[in-house]
Amino acid sequence: GPGTRENLLNSPARVISPTGGDRRGNYRTNPPVADGKKLVLVDTDHVAATDVDRGVWVWKCFLRGLHPVFMDDPPVEGSVEHPSFRDTGPASPAARTRAAMGDTLRFASRMKLAQILPTDDAALCSTRYCLRNPGQEYLVYQPETGPFDVNVVAGTYHLEWFDPSSHTTVQTSQINLAGGSMRFTPPFDGIAVLYLKAIADDAR
Repeated sequence: GPGTRENLLNSPARVISPTGGDRRGNYRTNPPVADGKKLVLVDTDHVAATDVDRGVWVWKCFLRGLHPVFMDDPPVEGSVEHPSFRDTGPASPAARTRAAMGDTLRFASRMKLAQILPTDDAALCSTRYCLRNPGQEYLVYQPETGPFDVNVVAGTYHLEWFDPSSHTTVQTSQINLAGGSMRFTPPFDGIAVLYLKAIADDAR
């Protein structure tokens, strides 16, 4: 409509669904961190995410504390130009979107999200995509490849490496962390997810 992002943010609405991007953040490629003032539904129909890697997009939204929504249209009878006809197969954008939403949902179901805050502070997480409950749980998304740094509280953690490309858990272990800024190196190339959960928290 004719409104602006500021209209949404300044409105009395408790739930909003913004369009693509502006100076406050690009919801298509680098979504801003949710500040908790409003619940933000990021809808592919609003942000035109058909021309980006929507598997990556789902993870970025989730790690920024947002709620990605996929407008998964059924084919329109008689319309061969409808996007659904060009978005088929296991490697299609639609399939990657559905798979990523399932993967993030499984992590969300395991985590205590009510106690977790997102951050894009590189001093706390060099990838800038991190959900943190310091000393208890950390979920980090590496949108590129290679090692990254995370500031953690000292303790013993369950560590899990998840490969978003293959939708599989690649490695799990128990690790003692000294605390402070710690470097983590994924055991595979490409995008990666690191999950840390305090062992003491598991026992509760």
